[in-house]
Amino acid sequence: MKKVLLLSLGLVMGLGAFAQQQVTAVKKALPTPITMTYEKKALGNEVVKGTANFEVRGTQSVVLNAGVDYMDAESMITTYDLQSNGFVANRMYQAKDGSVAVTATWSDDEYDGSFLNRGTGYNFAKAGKMGKWGEQPSARIEANATGTDIRTGWPTIAAYGAEGEILVNHGHENGLSYYVREKAGQGQWDGPHAIPNPENIDEIVKGQGNTLSWARIVTTGENNDVLHVFAAASGDSSVAQYYLRTEDLENWTIDFSPLQLDDLHIDVYAADDYAASANGDNIAVVYCTGFASHVMVYESNDGGLTWTSRMVWESPIHGLDWETDENSLFEQLYGPTQATVAIGQDGVTHVALGVSLYDHKNLGWSYSLYPGIWTDGVAYWNDTTAWEYTVEGTDTIPVLSPIRSSQDDSLKHALRLWWPHPTVEGSITLDVTNFCAWMPPHETEGYNAFDYANQYTGVVEQGVAGDYMVLFGLTAYPSIAVDPAGNLAIAYSSPDMNRALYLNNFYMRSIFVNYKPVDSAYWWQMPVIYKNLYADFIHSGDEATFISAVSTPVNENEFWFSCLSDETPGFHTGTYTSQSDITKSIVNVFKFNPTSELTEEGEAIGLNETIDVVYNIYPNPASEFICIGSSMDADATVTFTNIAGQTVKVVNTNLTTGDNTITVNDLTSGVYFCTVTANGYSHTSKVVVK
Repeated sequence: MKKVLLLSLGLVMGLGAFAQQQVTAVKKALPTPITMTYEKKALGNEVVKGTANFEVRGTQSVVLNAGVDYMDAESMITTYDLQSNGFVANRMYQAKDGSVAVTATWSDDEYDGSFLNRGTGYNFAKAGKMGKWGEQPSARIEANATGTDIRTGWPTIAAYGAEGEILVNHGHENGLSYYVREKAGQGQWDGPHAIPNPENIDEIVKGQGNTLSWARIVTTGENNDVLHVFAAASGDSSVAQYYLRTEDLENWTIDFSPLQLDDLHIDVYAADDYAASANGDNIAVVYCTGFASHVMVYESNDGGLTWTSRMVWESPIHGLDWETDENSLFEQLYGPTQATVAIGQDGVTHVALGVSLYDHKNLGWSYSLYPGIWTDGVAYWNDTTAWEYTVEGTDTIPVLSPIRSSQDDSLKHALRLWWPHPTVEGSITLDVTNFCAWMPPHETEGYNAFDYANQYTGVVEQGVAGDYMVLFGLTAYPSIAVDPAGNLAIAYSSPDMNRALYLNNFYMRSIFVNYKPVDSAYWWQMPVIYKNLYADFIHSGDEATFISAVSTPVNENEFWFSCLSDETPGFHTGTYTSQSDITKSIVNVFKFNPTSELTEEGEAIGLNETIDVVYNIYPNPASEFICIGSSMDADATVTFTNIAGQTVKVVNTNLTTGDNTITVNDLTSGVYFCTVTANGYSHTSKVVVK
């Protein structure tokens, strides 16, 4: 059988026709792997010890930074840095009026690692205006709520009611609790209110006093008055996944997660292995626990009453016993690390996956994973993805499918970005068919500049990678969003070769954003990374991790992301860490408008048509020259970049109104991105030179 990618509904993965275009050879050998021990349960709950010393702080104003098409707000400062044991999700929402709320696990304790005042940090931007953020919080919300002040963590938030909001976290003696208020961004939080646990929870997960934890919430209904909670229960020897639904916060339907449809709800996925998104009455929840099990997504189009399942990625070792089954042994399996999900108004679910590279060569729970460029990439899938199976004597039949490689039939390679170069020995090349993002190249040296020895991996101790960083692959913490028109944006953390090494040792991680218009068959300007949100000098010493998104923004071409910024790589809090001292981290919030310029207030003024002077680049394909059609006279820089991200030609010219000729006969045959920078705007088009 021959597999051929079916371009379904224009919502395809990668670069369409030229996805497999060979690029300039990159000489990269496979590095030495790191030995790990497979853990089914979440790590990172710190042990409370000692007494914290608190200091009184004054209220601080939010600091704003700006680019042309994005703005950045320092929404809060926290000394508690472990925002998740895996990937963060559902930490932000946008109300119908455009207002945006953001949460984080918060503390201001600078002296005691027990963080006894750990709780929920919160901020709010009225009407989605960057100049309308509240003051940076000086206390967690639990300290000023109507009920008992309790220590909590790992909040999740959503719109609730006609104008209100609801927040769920864990730390209550009962496990999960919720806080609610009728007017978002205003007034006192009402809570904590206990969320009920399943009646037989101790019997299911073993042990005594088990509770739900690690929640993700979304709301549906005309007034966002139906609450959906996805949570886990970790007992002495088992982990179970649950789903709770309530229409009034009093009567709860409590059941196993939709994973029960495939008998995957117990001892397959751990805490923090899931993310959810809602749009109208459409809900999607994705489960991802690494390479040992399938990546599954569950969808509901009736507000959680019924569910259907789809497999996003198929694990070749799913359900196998690592200690006794030799079929569990493998070399060089490209597996998922983290997942993110967004569901559109049309009900189409979009999923992105971080990737890493693994070996399991000997029976037992030890395995190896690789650092370096081989582990790069963020894979993309949506629920219209299908493959054609050609059967001799019959027509081809499209079959909805998990991600498959376009290079071979091996399940081990479905998430592979870098492949051996077909003609240059010892070199690798890109196939971006299944990918929406990856580490950006060096501005002048491309990917040959990358040295995996400069990739920060924390402290590797007792079979666990310090700071979890190496566990998540080279490109990590992806977070995807879909706007009302179906335009997509994804933000992710990746080593930034274009910044100076931290203390001459490590690449710092920046936050990058890629964008795909709804009418485009590929992610815009890929593989030239579209936007580095840390390009401003203010972030020159910052490390970006723990990215979250408003998965369903309310305005077209307006996307919201948050991340944790720290001047020191790695984390202080967790089981195995590399920061010996507590440091202050900033929760940055970015408003990104890919087609507009932002004012000081963060308003999009839609100058795309007047700023972009280029209205046409032709012929395409070209052999001798291209013509750049300009709407006005302007000084311009024309840059040609190959598919590896390397700049191969730069022309400084004076554009005149009408057609302007640029020679291309000095370029070798292939695919290039031609970027014309003029009048404060950059216009990029794909150009084929033959």
